[in-house]
Amino acid sequence: MGRRADQNTVVVIEGLYLKKVASSPYWQCSCQLRNTYLRKSTGTSDLERTKIFALEWFFLLKQRVELGIKFQRISFNNLTENFLKTIIGDNKFAFYRDTIDRHLVPYFGELRDIRKITDGMVSDYLVERRNKKEKQPLPQTLNRENTVLRQLLAFALMQKWLPEKIVVPFINQSQTVRRRRHFTPQEYGILIHCGKQRIKEAQAKATSRHTINNRRLLLDAIIIMANSGLRVDEMHRMTWRNMDWTKGDLKLEYVGKRKSARKLVLRHSAIAAIARIAKRRQHWLKQRGELEIINPNERIMSMPSGIPVASFKKAFSVLLEECGFEYKSTNERHTLTSLRHTYATRSLTQKYRLRPTMEALAKQMGTSPRMIEMYYGHDDVEDYRDELRGKMR
Repeated sequence: MGRRADQNTVVVIEGLYLKKVASSPYWQCSCQLRNTYLRKSTGTSDLERTKIFALEWFFLLKQRVELGIKFQRISFNNLTENFLKTIIGDNKFAFYRDTIDRHLVPYFGELRDIRKITDGMVSDYLVERRNKKEKQPLPQTLNRENTVLRQLLAFALMQKWLPEKIVVPFINQSQTVRRRRHFTPQEYGILIHCGKQRIKEAQAKATSRHTINNRRLLLDAIIIMANSGLRVDEMHRMTWRNMDWTKGDLKLEYVGKRKSARKLVLRHSAIAAIARIAKRRQHWLKQRGELEIINPNERIMSMPSGIPVASFKKAFSVLLEECGFEYKSTNERHTLTSLRHTYATRSLTQKYRLRPTMEALAKQMGTSPRMIEMYYGHDDVEDYRDELRGKMR
């Protein structure tokens, strides 16, 4: 049996009631299904419209009962706790937990029943999130955070804790995507020439062996990145056991943003650069009377002594200054990651060699075709003039 209607209650049909409360101008509809009392604001003060709304709501609820959908009340904090348990150990766990704690809990955390979340509430949250600080976050930042909220609500829907899907919009970021600067063929030529000159100058001045080896390693790192598509962190994590000399491939394990494994087909110049690093390491071992066998677990990006180099950031910055490159702002300045962008652009626009498909390039670089189009490919229509003219090679 349902609740008994009082004199201020309007009975729509048996088991479905309407009532007004002092705190709201709108009618509230209520019912009881399978020992669960349910109530919802109709969003209108018009009685006839309220009755139509209440009937639609009531019969939809009955249909969900027949489908076995639960009406268990779950708080937002309970939802996040249960959701995070499902991704413990995943690479995304830290980002998801941080986003939940910093942004979602302060807004939704007081909700004792997640069924109160609506599309409108999500929209209000996004407005507040944008204006949380004086400098608004970029759309791509909001989209990354919205992915967390979207998956939280999808998890709740799967658990049948939500009666219907809540829409979390995707924010258009096409006008705000900032591509990191790549090296044009001319700039890359200057970079390599200057890198070689700095090695010769150090040798001529009888500079310390450490400085000479550091400059050699930096130049080889530049060549490897520009001819492989590696990320900076992936390059630093490469070990000798990852190198397949017979095929000229690099087999990475648990690397990149997705912490996945992938194989890279290296260009010959990248293979040659890695071979030079190996030769210097073997020479160092030979000078000390040791076997010229490199420990397969050593990092490739290491000095001849086997000591790994943690970062080339400072040395690369000095090299850029000596190249004479000029930048209007800090955002336009080249970084090591610019070499990854250079690899993508050269792959897409090279004239005298076969161009890889976008799908092949995405596999090589450990990303998606969409990300290459948005962030990495600096090509434009001019790069395809011969193809568009229909010229034969």
